[in-house]
Amino acid sequence: MFINYLRASLRNILKHKTYSFINVFGLTIGMAVSLLIMQYVWFEYTYDKMIPDYDRAYKISLRRYQDNVLKTNYASIYPAVAPAVKSEVPEIESAGRLIIAEGVILVGDQKYIEPKIYHADASIPEIFGLHMLAGDQRHAIEEPATAMISESLAKKYFGSVNVIGKTIQLSSGTMGINILETYEIRGVFQDRASHTHFPVDILFSYKTYTRITAEPDIIQAEESWTWADFHTYIKLKPNADLANVQAKLKNLINKYRGERLRQRNMTEEWVLRPVREIHLKSGFLFEAAPEGNATMVNILALVGLFVLGIGWINYINLTTARATERAKEVGIRKTAGATRSDLLTQFVIESLVLNAFAFVLALIVVEMSFPYVAHWLGISADFTGNELFWSLALLTLVIGSGLSSIYPALILSSFQPVTILKGRFKNSAIGIFLRKGLLTFQFAAAMAMIAATLIVYQQIMFMRNQQLGFEKDQTMIIRSSGSQSPDQNIKAERFKTALHSMSSVRGSTVSMHVPGDQDLWATPVRLLESDRTNTMFTSQIDKDFLNNYKIPTIAGRAFSKEFADARSVLINREALRMLDMINADDAINRKIIWVGDTLTIAGVVENVHQRGLQKPYDPMIYRLIDSEYRYFSIQLDTDNLPATIEGIGKIYTDLFPADAFNYFFLDDFFDAQYRADERFGVTFGFFSLLAIGVASMGLLGLIMFTAHQRTREIGIRKVLGASVSQISLLLCKEFTGLFALALAITVPVVWYSMSGWLLDYAFRITIGPLVFVAAALIGIVIVGLTISYFVTKAARANPVEALKYE
Repeated sequence: MFINYLRASLRNILKHKTYSFINVFGLTIGMAVSLLIMQYVWFEYTYDKMIPDYDRAYKISLRRYQDNVLKTNYASIYPAVAPAVKSEVPEIESAGRLIIAEGVILVGDQKYIEPKIYHADASIPEIFGLHMLAGDQRHAIEEPATAMISESLAKKYFGSVNVIGKTIQLSSGTMGINILETYEIRGVFQDRASHTHFPVDILFSYKTYTRITAEPDIIQAEESWTWADFHTYIKLKPNADLANVQAKLKNLINKYRGERLRQRNMTEEWVLRPVREIHLKSGFLFEAAPEGNATMVNILALVGLFVLGIGWINYINLTTARATERAKEVGIRKTAGATRSDLLTQFVIESLVLNAFAFVLALIVVEMSFPYVAHWLGISADFTGNELFWSLALLTLVIGSGLSSIYPALILSSFQPVTILKGRFKNSAIGIFLRKGLLTFQFAAAMAMIAATLIVYQQIMFMRNQQLGFEKDQTMIIRSSGSQSPDQNIKAERFKTALHSMSSVRGSTVSMHVPGDQDLWATPVRLLESDRTNTMFTSQIDKDFLNNYKIPTIAGRAFSKEFADARSVLINREALRMLDMINADDAINRKIIWVGDTLTIAGVVENVHQRGLQKPYDPMIYRLIDSEYRYFSIQLDTDNLPATIEGIGKIYTDLFPADAFNYFFLDDFFDAQYRADERFGVTFGFFSLLAIGVASMGLLGLIMFTAHQRTREIGIRKVLGASVSQISLLLCKEFTGLFALALAITVPVVWYSMSGWLLDYAFRITIGPLVFVAAALIGIVIVGLTISYFVTKAARANPVEALKYE
């Protein structure tokens, strides 16, 4: 019996090739898009779940409040926290710290700049679940002057993972002192999966770092309760009560920080954050890697469901619309003895065949397109080999087949043979209403995606074209590795002097930070006469910085060679606001307390966007650079750029032989903050285009069927004198009303949802009516192009052909 059902289903599918193609096309695209997006969503939501016992791993982060207002929101915390919580909170199994290790890696005579290197406690490899290829996970970095490296770096440096006992050097510096440390490699770990919030390539022993920072005048890296630059992780014991742990952390705050906080009229919170949630639920400054965006991920997931749903709706609409064509088949089968369950089984099998065929095609599309989609979205793993992926994919097939087949099957199998064979059958009012409702949903979904795509594009262009408050174009940045020497500042001036002799160099400056650098130094600042402390960001600059970056001074003066500015500061307009001053001139010569030191405000400068426009203006304190710097900013003429870069590199390596010539361009560096938004915009737009295409195919099928069903009516109207335009309008009238209803639904839904999305941006566009006008016009054009040919063809048809058999 099953073979008979299958044969009948295939025969009917092949008989109506056009409608079958439209159904298969819609279902294929819908399933392929949903499977591709499913992999992306899975990738984003499984960050750090490769860590053994990830549900027991937490990061301790820092929040500070003043007058119940959040002032500090750091991913990192004090170095003394880890040993304190390990010894005083019995529910904690292990605790560890990491801090960035800046410098040049030396392997023989080769120099390397690596961004993912840290000093770490010996417990970190176990907390992170690093899979060891060689060495002991628990003891590899337990002793001073030891290190463990990733598989890829081992092969890069030595050509093999058999590197236990070999050495690498780290050349770094602090307080103008160059430090060269030699580390013995005691472990090699497998490269971490890319979906981790904390990528690492080298871990140096933390005990070496505490020895380095045990110099006079340097804050102790073991016992400081003020230096909040340390990423701190804990692993709870099985069945530990999280509420008890949090209560004990509050007691530790009072014990170790209470007096200091009370003096500043502040409160503090040590936030326990599950590592599995950090990527999508961060919101903290100074994370080790760019955070994800849960809103964007969820929106793309919704798009995937929309595209798949539109494909299913196409099937339901076309199947139920063609019910009158299949009514005689049902009547004859029932007269011949077929029961309703027999007919139901046949129609369900027919739907399953179509869905299964579309599913196979969708898998082929996914297999062919996934490498490109993965590269674009930054996915490095293919989940097509994952059991859960296949489970979800098959579940999609089963649910989709069920949802898209049950209603049409129930409708078709319910026809009464007497009514059908007497020619009195017609579509039910409920069926027509449902079909119109589903078509309206398709229109609304398509226009919502068009409008949302336009809003995303407008926001991205707004951020791209907004004035940033500084000159970023044609600016080359050389990043110092951190290696220092006593005459470092003298060498920096020599380098600048040598650069100015080059005709292609328009200017140069030295600083600790450049625009786009988010690793800022957060410091407590207050007016001398006030007890209200604010957290501001401090950067050190030289006397040429403002002029080279074209940042205007709005009151007072900039740093100048004419003044001894060691105890002077510049503040920006946002810092002025946070200090409760309105007039910039009122700030000049006022005293501030900066990290316990009394300094004088020499000038006020205009706000600049230190970070992308997703974030508000940062309150900035600028100090004159003293013994340390990180960046050279060089303004260039771009004529013969390769020769200019080569010349600059030669001068740099001659003056700084221990350093690597590591450069980038500021516009690329700053605009990197928008890449996630741009990827989202293009991805959303592309998948929206596919959704619109699927919806258009469904509309095309309906208009073809409508024109065919009304062939005799059209013939009679033409005989009675109706024009082509009148008949075209008649055929389009039904769809025009549904389109208008869909637009009325779309406007408030899109305005509300996209206004919520825009709240993630400190600087954002305002959604105006033109977006919806444009979306409506685009929708009209798409619908018009979709149906115009078949409407015109039906209207121009010879009425004799339609009426000759009547």
